[in-house]
Amino acid sequence: MDNTVWMVVVGEVAAVVHSVTIGANLMVNCWGTVLGAKVVSHRTALILGVICQSAGALAFGAVKYTVFGDLLQQWTKLESYPRLTAYSLMWIVAVPVVWQVLAVWQAVPVPAYLGTVAGTVGAILVFPGASNMELGKSTPSPPFLTGLGWDLAVWSIAPTFAVCGCALLYLLLRNMVLRNEDPLHTVLWWLPVVACAVSVECVLMLVYSIRSPNGTAAFDITPQGAVIIAAAVGSAASIAMCLGVPCLSRRLWHRAAPLVIRMNRLGLVVLAAVLSVAYGANTGQTTMGIVAMMHVITKSQAVPETATPGIVLHAIKTAAMLFGAISWGARLAPVTGVDLVQMSPFRSYVVMVYVTGTIIFFGALHEAQPTFSYVIVGSVVAVGLVEGPLHVNWKLLTKIALWWVAGFVVVMLTTAAVIAQGMYSPSIDSRGAR
Repeated sequence: MDNTVWMVVVGEVAAVVHSVTIGANLMVNCWGTVLGAKVVSHRTALILGVICQSAGALAFGAVKYTVFGDLLQQWTKLESYPRLTAYSLMWIVAVPVVWQVLAVWQAVPVPAYLGTVAGTVGAILVFPGASNMELGKSTPSPPFLTGLGWDLAVWSIAPTFAVCGCALLYLLLRNMVLRNEDPLHTVLWWLPVVACAVSVECVLMLVYSIRSPNGTAAFDITPQGAVIIAAAVGSAASIAMCLGVPCLSRRLWHRAAPLVIRMNRLGLVVLAAVLSVAYGANTGQTTMGIVAMMHVITKSQAVPETATPGIVLHAIKTAAMLFGAISWGARLAPVTGVDLVQMSPFRSYVVMVYVTGTIIFFGALHEAQPTFSYVIVGSVVAVGLVEGPLHVNWKLLTKIALWWVAGFVVVMLTTAAVIAQGMYSPSIDSRGAR
Protein backbone atom coordinates (compact mmCIF):
# COMPACT_ATOMS: atom_id res chain seq x y z
CA MET A 1 0.00 0.00 0.00
CA ASP A 2 2.88 2.36 0.85
CA ASN A 3 4.16 2.02 -2.70
CA THR A 4 1.12 3.83 -4.10
CA VAL A 5 0.28 6.37 -1.38
CA TRP A 6 2.75 8.92 -2.76
CA MET A 7 1.16 8.53 -6.19
CA VAL A 8 -2.26 9.35 -4.72
CA VAL A 9 -0.85 12.44 -3.01
CA VAL A 10 0.74 13.70 -6.23
CA GLY A 11 -2.47 12.97 -8.12
CA GLU A 12 -4.57 14.83 -5.56
CA VAL A 13 -2.36 17.93 -5.71
CA ALA A 14 -2.37 17.89 -9.50
CA ALA A 15 -6.17 17.43 -9.59
CA VAL A 16 -6.66 20.43 -7.29
CA VAL A 17 -4.49 22.62 -9.53
CA HIS A 18 -6.36 21.28 -12.55
CA SER A 19 -9.66 22.33 -10.95
CA VAL A 20 -8.22 25.79 -10.30
CA THR A 21 -7.43 26.22 -14.00
CA ILE A 22 -10.95 25.05 -14.86
CA GLY A 23 -12.38 27.72 -12.60
CA ALA A 24 -10.20 30.32 -14.31
CA ASN A 25 -11.63 29.28 -17.68
CA LEU A 26 -15.19 29.80 -16.39
CA MET A 27 -15.06 33.55 -17.02
CA VAL A 28 -13.78 33.31 -20.58
CA ASN A 29 -16.11 30.46 -21.59
CA CYS A 30 -19.37 31.62 -20.01
CA TRP A 31 -19.02 35.33 -19.27
CA GLY A 32 -16.35 36.63 -21.65
CA THR A 33 -18.70 37.90 -24.36
CA VAL A 34 -21.12 39.36 -21.81
CA LEU A 35 -18.29 41.28 -20.14
CA GLY A 36 -16.96 42.39 -23.52
CA ALA A 37 -20.38 43.85 -24.35
CA LYS A 38 -20.36 45.65 -20.95
CA VAL A 39 -23.74 44.21 -20.00
CA VAL A 40 -22.66 43.52 -16.40
CA SER A 41 -19.65 44.39 -14.27
CA HIS A 42 -16.88 41.89 -13.65
CA ARG A 43 -17.84 41.65 -9.98
CA THR A 44 -21.46 40.80 -10.81
CA ALA A 45 -20.40 38.25 -13.42
CA LEU A 46 -17.93 36.69 -10.98
CA ILE A 47 -20.51 36.36 -8.19
CA LEU A 48 -23.17 34.86 -10.48
CA GLY A 49 -20.62 32.68 -12.24
CA VAL A 50 -19.12 31.05 -9.16
CA ILE A 51 -22.56 30.46 -7.62
CA CYS A 52 -23.93 28.79 -10.75
CA GLN A 53 -20.72 26.88 -11.45
CA SER A 54 -20.60 25.57 -7.87
CA ALA A 55 -24.27 24.57 -8.06
CA GLY A 56 -23.66 22.64 -11.28
CA ALA A 57 -20.53 20.96 -9.93
CA LEU A 58 -22.17 19.87 -6.68
CA ALA A 59 -25.56 18.89 -8.09
CA PHE A 60 -24.65 17.24 -11.39
CA GLY A 61 -20.91 16.59 -11.31
CA ALA A 62 -20.96 13.03 -9.92
CA VAL A 63 -19.85 11.11 -13.00
CA LYS A 64 -18.26 7.68 -13.00
CA TYR A 65 -14.73 7.48 -14.32
CA THR A 66 -13.91 4.44 -16.42
CA VAL A 67 -10.28 3.44 -16.09
CA PHE A 68 -8.36 5.05 -18.97
CA GLY A 69 -11.65 6.59 -20.12
CA ASP A 70 -13.25 5.01 -23.18
CA LEU A 71 -9.89 4.79 -24.93
CA LEU A 72 -8.98 1.25 -23.87
CA GLN A 73 -10.44 -1.80 -25.58
CA GLN A 74 -10.32 -4.13 -22.56
CA TRP A 75 -9.76 -2.72 -19.08
CA THR A 76 -9.19 -6.26 -17.80
CA LYS A 77 -5.65 -6.05 -19.17
CA LEU A 78 -4.89 -3.76 -16.22
CA GLU A 79 -6.27 -6.05 -13.48
CA SER A 80 -2.92 -7.70 -12.76
CA TYR A 81 -1.03 -4.41 -12.60
CA PRO A 82 -2.56 -2.17 -9.89
CA ARG A 83 0.67 -0.32 -9.04
CA LEU A 84 1.52 0.32 -12.68
CA THR A 85 -2.04 1.49 -13.34
CA ALA A 86 -1.88 3.90 -10.39
CA TYR A 87 1.48 5.19 -11.61
CA SER A 88 0.06 5.80 -15.09
CA LEU A 89 -3.05 7.53 -13.69
CA MET A 90 -0.84 9.84 -11.62
CA TRP A 91 0.95 11.10 -14.72
CA ILE A 92 -2.30 11.34 -16.69
CA VAL A 93 -3.34 13.94 -14.11
CA ALA A 94 0.02 15.60 -13.44
CA VAL A 95 1.41 16.23 -16.92
CA PRO A 96 -1.62 18.10 -18.40
CA VAL A 97 -1.75 20.37 -15.35
CA VAL A 98 1.59 21.94 -16.28
CA TRP A 99 0.27 22.68 -19.77
CA GLN A 100 -2.94 24.18 -18.43
CA VAL A 101 -1.19 26.42 -15.91
CA LEU A 102 1.08 27.73 -18.68
CA ALA A 103 -1.99 28.34 -20.86
CA VAL A 104 -3.65 30.41 -18.13
CA TRP A 105 -0.42 32.35 -17.65
CA GLN A 106 -0.39 33.05 -21.41
CA ALA A 107 -4.12 34.01 -21.30
CA VAL A 108 -5.12 31.17 -23.63
CA PRO A 109 -8.45 29.34 -23.01
CA VAL A 110 -7.93 25.58 -23.22
CA PRO A 111 -10.47 22.73 -23.03
CA ALA A 112 -10.32 20.97 -19.66
CA TYR A 113 -10.73 17.56 -21.29
CA LEU A 114 -8.04 17.90 -23.95
CA GLY A 115 -5.00 17.37 -21.74
CA THR A 116 -6.57 14.41 -19.93
CA VAL A 117 -7.27 12.62 -23.22
CA ALA A 118 -3.76 13.38 -24.48
CA GLY A 119 -2.24 12.01 -21.28
CA THR A 120 -4.41 8.89 -21.47
CA VAL A 121 -3.37 8.25 -25.06
CA GLY A 122 0.29 8.60 -24.07
CA ALA A 123 -0.18 6.18 -21.18
CA ILE A 124 -1.88 3.55 -23.34
CA LEU A 125 0.87 3.78 -25.95
CA VAL A 126 3.34 2.63 -23.28
CA PHE A 127 1.10 0.15 -21.47
CA PRO A 128 -0.79 -1.93 -22.46
CA GLY A 129 0.27 -0.82 -25.96
CA ALA A 130 -1.02 0.95 -29.06
CA SER A 131 -2.80 -2.19 -30.27
CA ASN A 132 -5.14 -1.90 -27.28
CA MET A 133 -6.22 1.63 -28.14
CA GLU A 134 -9.96 1.95 -28.77
CA LEU A 135 -10.21 3.96 -31.98
CA GLY A 136 -13.97 3.64 -32.39
CA LYS A 137 -16.82 1.54 -31.06
CA SER A 138 -20.57 1.87 -31.54
CA THR A 139 -22.90 2.03 -28.52
CA PRO A 140 -26.71 1.66 -28.29
CA SER A 141 -27.07 4.97 -26.39
CA PRO A 142 -25.56 8.45 -26.68
CA PRO A 143 -23.02 9.32 -27.88
CA PHE A 144 -23.47 6.19 -30.08
CA LEU A 145 -19.72 6.14 -30.77
CA THR A 146 -16.80 6.09 -28.35
CA GLY A 147 -13.05 5.95 -28.62
CA LEU A 148 -10.19 8.19 -29.69
CA GLY A 149 -11.48 8.53 -33.26
CA TRP A 150 -14.83 9.84 -32.02
CA ASP A 151 -13.15 12.33 -29.66
CA LEU A 152 -10.96 13.68 -32.45
CA ALA A 153 -13.98 13.90 -34.75
CA VAL A 154 -15.95 15.91 -32.17
CA TRP A 155 -13.03 18.26 -31.62
CA SER A 156 -12.77 18.83 -35.37
CA ILE A 157 -16.50 19.17 -35.98
CA ALA A 158 -17.39 21.39 -33.01
CA PRO A 159 -15.44 24.56 -34.02
CA THR A 160 -16.35 24.17 -37.70
CA PHE A 161 -19.99 23.61 -36.77
CA ALA A 162 -19.84 26.68 -34.53
CA VAL A 163 -18.32 28.96 -37.17
CA CYS A 164 -20.79 27.99 -39.91
CA GLY A 165 -23.90 27.82 -37.73
CA CYS A 166 -23.30 30.97 -35.70
CA ALA A 167 -22.36 32.95 -38.82
CA LEU A 168 -25.67 31.96 -40.46
CA LEU A 169 -27.66 32.81 -37.33
CA TYR A 170 -25.93 36.17 -37.00
CA LEU A 171 -26.57 37.03 -40.64
CA LEU A 172 -30.27 36.18 -40.36
CA LEU A 173 -30.82 38.09 -37.14
CA ARG A 174 -28.76 41.10 -38.21
CA ASN A 175 -30.62 41.47 -41.50
CA MET A 176 -34.05 40.79 -40.02
CA VAL A 177 -33.70 42.84 -36.83
CA LEU A 178 -31.01 45.50 -37.06
CA ARG A 179 -31.46 46.38 -40.73
CA ASN A 180 -35.22 46.14 -41.06
CA GLU A 181 -37.78 48.89 -40.62
CA ASP A 182 -40.29 46.53 -39.03
CA PRO A 183 -38.19 43.80 -37.36
CA LEU A 184 -40.93 42.52 -35.08
CA HIS A 185 -43.17 41.36 -37.92
CA THR A 186 -40.24 39.94 -39.87
CA VAL A 187 -39.08 37.85 -36.94
CA LEU A 188 -42.57 36.67 -36.08
CA TRP A 189 -43.27 35.57 -39.63
CA TRP A 190 -40.25 33.29 -39.32
CA LEU A 191 -41.74 31.56 -36.30
CA PRO A 192 -43.60 28.93 -38.37
CA VAL A 193 -40.21 27.82 -39.73
CA VAL A 194 -38.86 27.64 -36.20
CA ALA A 195 -41.94 25.72 -35.07
CA CYS A 196 -41.51 23.20 -37.89
CA ALA A 197 -37.81 22.74 -37.15
CA VAL A 198 -38.47 22.20 -33.45
CA SER A 199 -41.29 19.80 -34.24
CA VAL A 200 -39.01 17.75 -36.49
CA GLU A 201 -36.45 17.61 -33.70
CA CYS A 202 -39.19 16.51 -31.32
CA VAL A 203 -40.24 13.68 -33.63
CA LEU A 204 -36.65 12.50 -34.14
CA MET A 205 -35.94 12.45 -30.42
CA LEU A 206 -39.24 10.66 -29.81
CA VAL A 207 -38.32 7.98 -32.34
CA TYR A 208 -34.94 7.59 -30.69
CA SER A 209 -36.42 7.34 -27.19
CA ILE A 210 -38.94 4.71 -28.31
CA ARG A 211 -36.15 2.64 -29.81
CA SER A 212 -33.84 3.10 -26.82
CA PRO A 213 -33.64 0.43 -24.08
CA ASN A 214 -35.23 2.83 -21.56
CA GLY A 215 -38.41 3.36 -23.56
CA THR A 216 -39.92 6.81 -24.10
CA ALA A 217 -38.70 8.21 -20.74
CA ALA A 218 -40.37 11.52 -21.61
CA PHE A 219 -40.96 12.46 -17.99
CA ASP A 220 -37.70 11.16 -16.56
CA ILE A 221 -34.55 13.20 -16.08
CA THR A 222 -32.89 11.99 -19.27
CA PRO A 223 -31.51 13.85 -22.29
CA GLN A 224 -34.17 12.53 -24.65
CA GLY A 225 -36.98 13.22 -22.18
CA ALA A 226 -35.85 16.80 -21.61
CA VAL A 227 -35.51 17.48 -25.33
CA ILE A 228 -38.93 16.00 -26.10
CA ILE A 229 -40.68 18.15 -23.51
CA ALA A 230 -38.76 21.28 -24.53
CA ALA A 231 -39.48 20.65 -28.20
CA ALA A 232 -43.20 20.14 -27.57
CA VAL A 233 -43.48 23.31 -25.49
CA GLY A 234 -41.43 25.27 -28.01
CA SER A 235 -43.58 24.09 -30.91
CA ALA A 236 -46.82 25.03 -29.14
CA ALA A 237 -45.48 28.44 -28.12
CA SER A 238 -44.18 29.21 -31.61
CA ILE A 239 -47.48 28.31 -33.27
CA ALA A 240 -49.44 30.36 -30.73
CA MET A 241 -47.24 33.41 -31.34
CA CYS A 242 -47.54 33.01 -35.11
CA LEU A 243 -51.32 33.23 -34.80
CA GLY A 244 -50.94 36.61 -33.13
CA VAL A 245 -48.89 38.23 -35.93
CA PRO A 246 -51.85 40.08 -37.60
CA CYS A 247 -52.67 41.69 -34.25
CA LEU A 248 -49.29 43.39 -33.93
CA SER A 249 -48.37 46.69 -35.55
CA ARG A 250 -45.29 48.74 -36.28
CA ARG A 251 -46.38 51.24 -33.65
CA LEU A 252 -46.39 48.50 -31.03
CA TRP A 253 -42.84 47.58 -31.96
CA HIS A 254 -41.52 51.12 -31.49
CA ARG A 255 -43.15 51.29 -28.07
CA ALA A 256 -41.79 47.90 -27.10
CA ALA A 257 -38.24 48.52 -28.36
CA PRO A 258 -36.79 49.82 -25.03
CA LEU A 259 -38.30 46.86 -23.20
CA VAL A 260 -36.86 44.47 -25.77
CA ILE A 261 -33.40 45.96 -25.28
CA ARG A 262 -33.62 45.55 -21.51
CA MET A 263 -34.90 41.99 -21.93
CA ASN A 264 -31.99 41.28 -24.27
CA ARG A 265 -29.51 42.28 -21.57
CA LEU A 266 -31.36 40.22 -18.99
CA GLY A 267 -31.41 37.29 -21.39
CA LEU A 268 -27.62 37.50 -21.76
CA VAL A 269 -27.16 37.24 -18.02
CA VAL A 270 -29.58 34.30 -17.80
CA LEU A 271 -27.85 32.46 -20.66
CA ALA A 272 -24.43 33.01 -19.09
CA ALA A 273 -25.75 31.71 -15.77
CA VAL A 274 -27.18 28.60 -17.45
CA LEU A 275 -23.88 27.97 -19.20
CA SER A 276 -22.06 28.36 -15.86
CA VAL A 277 -24.23 25.61 -14.36
CA ALA A 278 -23.52 23.37 -17.35
CA TYR A 279 -19.82 24.22 -17.19
CA GLY A 280 -19.62 23.25 -13.53
CA ALA A 281 -21.51 20.01 -14.20
CA ASN A 282 -19.44 18.94 -17.21
CA THR A 283 -15.89 19.90 -16.25
CA GLY A 284 -13.63 19.08 -13.37
CA GLN A 285 -14.98 15.63 -12.60
CA THR A 286 -12.53 13.81 -14.87
CA THR A 287 -9.37 14.36 -12.82
CA MET A 288 -11.23 13.84 -9.54
CA GLY A 289 -12.57 10.61 -11.01
CA ILE A 290 -8.99 9.55 -11.66
CA VAL A 291 -8.06 10.39 -8.07
CA ALA A 292 -11.04 8.33 -6.86
CA MET A 293 -9.78 5.44 -8.98
CA MET A 294 -6.31 5.77 -7.42
CA HIS A 295 -7.85 5.69 -3.92
CA VAL A 296 -9.65 2.44 -4.73
CA ILE A 297 -6.48 0.89 -6.16
CA THR A 298 -4.48 1.90 -3.07
CA LYS A 299 -7.02 0.41 -0.65
CA SER A 300 -7.87 -2.78 -2.51
CA GLN A 301 -4.70 -3.39 -4.53
CA ALA A 302 -7.04 -4.15 -7.44
CA VAL A 303 -8.06 -2.22 -10.56
CA PRO A 304 -11.84 -1.64 -10.79
CA GLU A 305 -13.57 -0.82 -14.03
CA THR A 306 -15.12 2.41 -12.73
CA ALA A 307 -14.86 4.77 -9.76
CA THR A 308 -17.03 7.70 -8.63
CA PRO A 309 -15.70 10.70 -6.66
CA GLY A 310 -17.19 11.01 -3.18
CA ILE A 311 -18.57 14.11 -1.52
CA VAL A 312 -15.15 15.10 -0.14
CA LEU A 313 -13.52 15.13 -3.58
CA HIS A 314 -16.58 16.98 -4.88
CA ALA A 315 -16.17 19.67 -2.25
CA ILE A 316 -12.42 20.00 -2.88
CA LYS A 317 -13.00 20.27 -6.61
CA THR A 318 -15.70 22.92 -6.18
CA ALA A 319 -13.57 24.96 -3.78
CA ALA A 320 -10.61 24.82 -6.16
CA MET A 321 -12.76 25.92 -9.10
CA LEU A 322 -14.10 28.77 -6.99
CA PHE A 323 -10.56 29.87 -6.14
CA GLY A 324 -9.52 29.69 -9.78
CA ALA A 325 -12.43 31.86 -10.95
CA ILE A 326 -11.69 34.49 -8.31
CA SER A 327 -7.91 34.57 -8.65
CA TRP A 328 -7.28 33.92 -12.35
CA GLY A 329 -10.64 34.56 -14.01
CA ALA A 330 -9.92 38.22 -14.73
CA ARG A 331 -6.80 37.24 -16.68
CA LEU A 332 -8.75 35.14 -19.18
CA ALA A 333 -12.10 36.98 -19.27
CA PRO A 334 -11.21 39.56 -21.99
CA VAL A 335 -10.04 36.94 -24.50
CA THR A 336 -13.39 36.11 -26.14
CA GLY A 337 -15.21 39.42 -25.56
CA VAL A 338 -12.50 41.97 -26.34
CA ASP A 339 -9.18 40.54 -27.54
CA LEU A 340 -10.39 38.01 -30.12
CA VAL A 341 -13.44 39.96 -31.37
CA GLN A 342 -14.95 43.07 -29.81
CA MET A 343 -18.43 42.19 -28.60
CA SER A 344 -21.55 44.37 -28.61
CA PRO A 345 -24.77 43.43 -26.76
CA PHE A 346 -26.32 42.13 -29.99
CA ARG A 347 -23.23 40.18 -31.01
CA SER A 348 -22.94 38.72 -27.54
CA TYR A 349 -26.62 37.74 -27.56
CA VAL A 350 -26.26 35.81 -30.82
CA VAL A 351 -23.12 34.06 -29.60
CA MET A 352 -24.67 33.08 -26.27
CA VAL A 353 -27.88 31.82 -27.86
CA TYR A 354 -25.96 29.71 -30.34
CA VAL A 355 -23.47 28.40 -27.77
CA THR A 356 -26.26 27.43 -25.37
CA GLY A 357 -28.15 25.55 -28.09
CA THR A 358 -25.01 23.80 -29.28
CA ILE A 359 -24.00 22.72 -25.78
CA ILE A 360 -27.51 21.32 -25.24
CA PHE A 361 -27.17 19.40 -28.51
CA PHE A 362 -23.77 17.95 -27.62
CA GLY A 363 -24.99 17.37 -24.07
CA ALA A 364 -27.74 15.13 -25.44
CA LEU A 365 -24.92 13.15 -27.05
CA HIS A 366 -23.02 13.14 -23.74
CA GLU A 367 -20.31 15.27 -25.35
CA ALA A 368 -20.85 18.68 -23.69
CA GLN A 369 -17.67 18.41 -21.64
CA PRO A 370 -15.06 18.50 -24.44
CA THR A 371 -16.82 21.12 -26.58
CA PHE A 372 -17.16 24.23 -24.41
CA SER A 373 -14.01 26.07 -25.47
CA TYR A 374 -14.26 24.95 -29.10
CA VAL A 375 -17.83 26.20 -29.49
CA ILE A 376 -17.37 29.55 -27.74
CA VAL A 377 -14.19 30.42 -29.68
CA GLY A 378 -15.72 29.26 -32.97
CA SER A 379 -18.91 31.28 -32.40
CA VAL A 380 -16.99 34.45 -31.53
CA VAL A 381 -14.84 34.07 -34.64
CA ALA A 382 -17.99 33.54 -36.75
CA VAL A 383 -19.45 36.88 -35.64
CA GLY A 384 -16.17 38.61 -36.41
CA LEU A 385 -15.96 37.04 -39.87
CA VAL A 386 -19.48 38.20 -40.76
CA GLU A 387 -18.56 41.76 -39.82
CA GLY A 388 -15.31 41.49 -41.78
CA PRO A 389 -12.00 39.59 -41.48
CA LEU A 390 -10.34 42.65 -39.93
CA HIS A 391 -12.62 42.31 -36.90
CA VAL A 392 -10.87 39.04 -35.91
CA ASN A 393 -7.55 39.01 -34.08
CA TRP A 394 -5.92 36.38 -36.26
CA LYS A 395 -2.69 36.40 -34.29
CA LEU A 396 -4.53 35.47 -31.11
CA LEU A 397 -6.65 32.88 -32.92
CA THR A 398 -3.51 31.24 -34.33
CA LYS A 399 -1.97 31.22 -30.85
CA ILE A 400 -5.05 29.50 -29.39
CA ALA A 401 -5.15 26.89 -32.17
CA LEU A 402 -1.45 26.12 -31.73
CA TRP A 403 -1.88 25.71 -27.98
CA TRP A 404 -4.67 23.22 -28.62
CA VAL A 405 -2.99 21.16 -31.34
CA ALA A 406 0.63 21.34 -30.20
CA GLY A 407 -0.42 20.98 -26.57
CA PHE A 408 -2.17 17.69 -27.29
CA VAL A 409 0.96 16.28 -28.95
CA VAL A 410 3.36 17.55 -26.28
CA VAL A 411 1.22 16.28 -23.38
CA MET A 412 0.78 12.89 -25.07
CA LEU A 413 4.51 12.41 -25.74
CA THR A 414 5.58 13.73 -22.34
CA THR A 415 3.18 11.42 -20.50
CA ALA A 416 4.39 8.45 -22.55
CA ALA A 417 8.01 9.35 -21.82
CA VAL A 418 7.70 9.67 -18.03
CA ILE A 419 5.63 6.47 -17.76
CA ALA A 420 8.09 4.57 -19.93
CA GLN A 421 10.98 5.82 -17.81
CA GLY A 422 9.25 4.57 -14.67
CA MET A 423 8.39 1.21 -16.21
CA TYR A 424 11.73 0.41 -17.78
CA SER A 425 14.06 2.02 -15.22
CA PRO A 426 16.65 -0.49 -13.97
CA SER A 427 15.59 0.27 -10.39
CA ILE A 428 12.16 -1.29 -10.91
CA ASP A 429 11.97 -4.94 -11.83
CA SER A 430 9.03 -6.54 -13.53
CA ARG A 431 7.63 -7.95 -10.27
CA GLY A 432 7.81 -4.58 -8.52
CA ALA A 433 5.96 -2.93 -11.36
CA ARG A 434 3.02 -5.12 -10.54
